[in-house]
Amino acid sequence: LHLVSKGEENEHQVLLRRRGYRMEGSTLVFVDDPIRQPENFILVNTKDGLAFASALDGFVYAGPVPDIVKTLQQHAISKDQKQFAILGPTSFGPKDYSIEVFDAVHMTRLYDEPFPLSSFSAMRYSPDGKLIFIYSQIRVDAFDSVTGKFSHGYTLDGKRRTTIEDINIAAPPEPLALAMAVSEHLLATTDFEGNVKIWSLETGAVLNRYSAKERKVVKLVEFTPDGKWLVFYRD
Repeated sequence: LHLVSKGEENEHQVLLRRRGYRMEGSTLVFVDDPIRQPENFILVNTKDGLAFASALDGFVYAGPVPDIVKTLQQHAISKDQKQFAILGPTSFGPKDYSIEVFDAVHMTRLYDEPFPLSSFSAMRYSPDGKLIFIYSQIRVDAFDSVTGKFSHGYTLDGKRRTTIEDINIAAPPEPLALAMAVSEHLLATTDFEGNVKIWSLETGAVLNRYSAKERKVVKLVEFTPDGKWLVFYRD
């Protein structure tokens, strides 16, 4: 809480903590449980901000309130679960989007950066947590997870772009982007026509493409931890 004492003008913060008690016989005993941190959590979008659900016991944790992003549309959690990022529209204008990044251990907001494109369909951290990948309609772009600044991108012509000036390079018409997965050396993307592409993170070249036989949408895609297999879910 932010309080102002009677007769004073400056406010000061007061941290409130709920105390737990348990009955031991006929005596009520205070239990000083430490604040629990999320472990193996998933991010949940609520009307008031963010919450986390533990994949281990279902416990729900309150998260920080986004400051810039008003409607969460994409999110990503680093592999070590020490950081998470959200992407969505802001209150500045109908075409303004921003990335907000948070410290998941201390539940504090680290920074926000404007997102330069008007489309995005997937968001993932690199395995080492140093980059945040965002899959838009015509390209995949990597942003520095420490600063939020643009690092490099991959366009649908199979090239790796290294400058922000290349961000709006026109690309040939392709099916709308849908899902994305990232391993140590590879990038996998899917589209609304059911195709799956494997990219090289080093060069940006498309190494393989699996065309859909029945045009069934691939909604989710993920590499196994060792990076040797690609698992995907289709309608």
